[in-house]
Amino acid sequence: MENGEKYYLRLKYATDTDIKRFTKIQAEANPFDENWQIYFEEREELKIRNELKGRTVINRLYKTQNGICPVCGEKITIDTDFRVHQTIQNNITLKTLVHPWCHRKLHIDDEENTLAL
Repeated sequence: MENGEKYYLRLKYATDTDIKRFTKIQAEANPFDENWQIYFEEREELKIRNELKGRTVINRLYKTQNGICPVCGEKITIDTDFRVHQTIQNNITLKTLVHPWCHRKLHIDDEENTLAL
C-alpha cells in the first residue's frame, strides 16, 4: 500500500479449479430426428442438474407441480428420482418433471401415436 501498510494476496492453486467433463455428442445423433429425442433430453437434463440456473428451473417445476408427477399422480421424491420431459406446443417448449418409468411410457405412447398416423 502507499502508506506502508502490509496487505496479503491469496494465490489461486490449480487444485482450486473444478474440473468439468463434457461428453461428446454421438456422431449419428440428429436433433431433428424424433428417434434421438430421448438421447437429447437426457443430455439436456444432465446439463440442467449440473448448473445453478438449471437447478432453479427444476425447483420451479417441482413447486408448480406440487411435487406430483402429472402422468401417474404419485409424489416425486429423491428415492423415485425424476426426468425432465419436454414437449413442444405452438412453438413453445414445455418442461415437466416426471418419474423415469413415466418418461419411458410417454415416449412409447408418442412412438405408437406416430406409427398409427
